[in-house]
Order: sequence, then C-alpha cells, then structure tokens
Amino acid sequence: MVQMLEATLLQAVARRQQRNTSQALQSLARAIDLAEPEGYVQPFLKAGEPVEKLLRQAIAQDIQTAYAQKVLWAFRSPAGERESMVEPLTERERQILRLLAAGLSSTEIAGELVIAVSTVRSYIKVLYRKLDAHGRDQAVDKGRHMGLI
Repeated sequence: MVQMLEATLLQAVARRQQRNTSQALQSLARAIDLAEPEGYVQPFLKAGEPVEKLLRQAIAQDIQTAYAQKVLWAFRSPAGERESMVEPLTERERQILRLLAAGLSSTEIAGELVIAVSTVRSYIKVLYRKLDAHGRDQAVDKGRHMGLI
C-alpha cells in the first residue's frame, strides 16, 4: 500500500512539474484516498515541498479538504512531531483514543470493549509512543489536532 501511495505521489509531482495542475491534483486526490484509511502522512512529508504546494491548491479547490489539511498540518509541525506520525494508528487504537477523549478510565474502556484492562493499558502505551505523548491529556490533544478523533 505504501509503495502504491508513494508512486501516486511521484505521479502528482511529475504532473505538477509538467505544469499539468489538474492531473497533478487528480493524482494527489488518489494518493489521499489511499492514505486516509490507514492514516499515512509520512509519504507526503518525504515527497516534500511540491506535495505541500499541491495540498494547498487542493484545499483551495475543496479537494479532499479534511485529510489534506491534516497532512498540511504535518508539514508545519516540528520534526519531533512528524517522526511520531511514521506509524499510523490501527482502528482499535483510534477507538481507544476516542474513548480516552470521552473521559473513560482504563477499566471503563475495558468494559466497553470487552477486553482486559491490561490490554487497554498496552494500547494506551502504544498510543503514547505513536503520538509522542506523555499522558492521556496530551495524547487526546494531539489526536484532536491531527484529526484522529
């Protein structure tokens, strides 16, 4: 999936360099369609400034606006925050993040999802690592800011 995403981004950049903006934006829209379900951001960052400019154009033309804004935010983030986006969140991790945002305790989340409290705590540790967070509040804030909640 990542290879297909990277190839699609390269297409978008090549079409932009050929001054074919409409096809470049179509390729970018396809890349966003591939990236969004898994939360991929890093391939866009690796593609650099040409993709950043295309994202701005896409947002201006109301193309894939929500995810395009999330990726554009990543370009503006400090390097440390960008590195935390290398690994996308799984659906279960996103689910636990939403429950954390709702104010549920580990025990309440375990009851809601019918899993062990220790499993919830393991997921929370993974969330902290992936979001580069040092507590529930920071994880929830970063998750909101990144459009994950």
